[in-house]
Amino acid sequence: MPNKCLVCGSSGARLGEYPSSLLGKYMHPSCRKERVREATKNHLGFEQWLEKYHAEIKPKELKKLIKEADVNTPIEFWEKLSVKQLLQVEMAGKSPEVITLLEEYSRHIEPVWRQQMIEFLMALGLSHEEAERKLTSPHAVDPSQDLIH
Repeated sequence: MPNKCLVCGSSGARLGEYPSSLLGKYMHPSCRKERVREATKNHLGFEQWLEKYHAEIKPKELKKLIKEADVNTPIEFWEKLSVKQLLQVEMAGKSPEVITLLEEYSRHIEPVWRQQMIEFLMALGLSHEEAERKLTSPHAVDPSQDLIH
């Protein structure tokens, strides 16, 4: 029996995609993307923060910084890494300027970061308790496992 999407309830194709598992929860990739977008729409993202708090940065430089800061961590890594490990992966290869800005952004959103991460993880289908465990887990998987197969 095919797995049903947690969002729309269908096990059939949607936009040419079938439900896939992430963190053990099945959703169509498009349903997952929309659910995450909806859950995080009020979160102050790095780009919006830069525009609001660093108006002195010229548009061309701003675009370059945002592009470099964009992490684009494959979503599959969320299953294989703890949140702390994910953050380390996301900082790899960044310039000192971008790391400084990301650290400043982190300090700015620190009071709401945990709640926003829980909202994000719940949008991926985890329960509140599962999201809490994901945030507190030092290792999401056995660290001896190869991350890329």
